[in-house]
Amino acid sequence: QALLRQHGGGPMLRSLDLCEKCCDLLAKYNARRKLEHALACKYDTKEVGGNQGSYWYLLDNVWVSKWKRYVKAADAEHIKSMCSPGPISNDRLFIPAKEGEPPYMEVRQNLRAKVEYHGVNALIWGVLHFLHGGGPVVCRQEFDLKGIPTPAEDLLPEELTPSAWVSKDSIVELSWQFVDECKAD
Repeated sequence: QALLRQHGGGPMLRSLDLCEKCCDLLAKYNARRKLEHALACKYDTKEVGGNQGSYWYLLDNVWVSKWKRYVKAADAEHIKSMCSPGPISNDRLFIPAKEGEPPYMEVRQNLRAKVEYHGVNALIWGVLHFLHGGGPVVCRQEFDLKGIPTPAEDLLPEELTPSAWVSKDSIVELSWQFVDECKAD
């Protein structure tokens, strides 16, 4: 009664079930998370070279921790339980540029591998970047943030290439723009 007095009335709710659009979003979110986990298990390696690309792609461990929680989570059953890690964010690995200046990309000192940053091969970077966006890309010949920057390789696993698409819609529905920004709209 207090809510009715404070906010007024409205149409009677006949169900508290999720709407069709929310159910569709949840299904696409859960499908993307499962595919991502499967691709990570299939292509992750402890070294680089061969079909996985020649260089290390370094990621901020804060983002990696969010991503691990996301891929290991149970299926989301409600919109509020979706926990996408958001776009890749490697900004913490660099000294911020002064306001109004272009990004300088000077590496912070004393960052430790496997503590502040993590390394992946080109295929895993391709999966993560395709599905989450963000950056900047941090590519090195050695697993060392202070190493010489190397141009990024443009590699994607076969499962994310146009030849593997069932339809254009099927691959678009996996992208971060579709699931995270457009909410499957």
